[in-house]
Amino acid sequence: MKINENTISVFLLGILIGIVFVRYVNYFKKPIQDIDIDNFEYEKESLYTIKREELKNNYYQCLDQKVYWGTDSLQTSTLRELCSDEKLFFCFSETACPPCIETVIDMLNGAFSKEEIDKRVIFVSPDYPIRLRNDCYGRKLLNLQNKIFGLPLERQESFPPFLFVLDNKLRVKYLHIYNKVFPQLTSIYLEEIKFSD
Repeated sequence: MKINENTISVFLLGILIGIVFVRYVNYFKKPIQDIDIDNFEYEKESLYTIKREELKNNYYQCLDQKVYWGTDSLQTSTLRELCSDEKLFFCFSETACPPCIETVIDMLNGAFSKEEIDKRVIFVSPDYPIRLRNDCYGRKLLNLQNKIFGLPLERQESFPPFLFVLDNKLRVKYLHIYNKVFPQLTSIYLEEIKFSD
């Protein structure tokens, strides 16, 4: 079997093209360390933005307004009556990612007993569909007369799920915005605000 010169030339040319291609890819490939640094910078910026929003909304004074549960608008009370003792509010928009909402609910169920959740945890969503307000993740939603508490965070078209404690003077305390990059921060937050009677 005789190998002609053309076959050898094509074979060597293929090897040469392969070497050039590998060198080209390695030259323009971003080092993994640079990718990790970029991800870290993104996460750091994300935390910075969320912390700034939390500080902007903390200690905000909410106005008293009429409230009712689910779709029963005939039995109303006021926000001040509801918050005679501190309550933990879980506020979310209909446009928030459902897995984020479900994750926070799972964390609430893990951090508090069923009795504590029934007594002290209140779900609020200003834009949740009316037909689902009586059974939103197994609970009735609290409806506000003004639809929102008036927090700067709620003025956004779509806001992330957030938690806060409202005291008997209707002051927002311990506001926490859920961060899907670092969900463990929400678990830490819930451990820190455990209810004490």
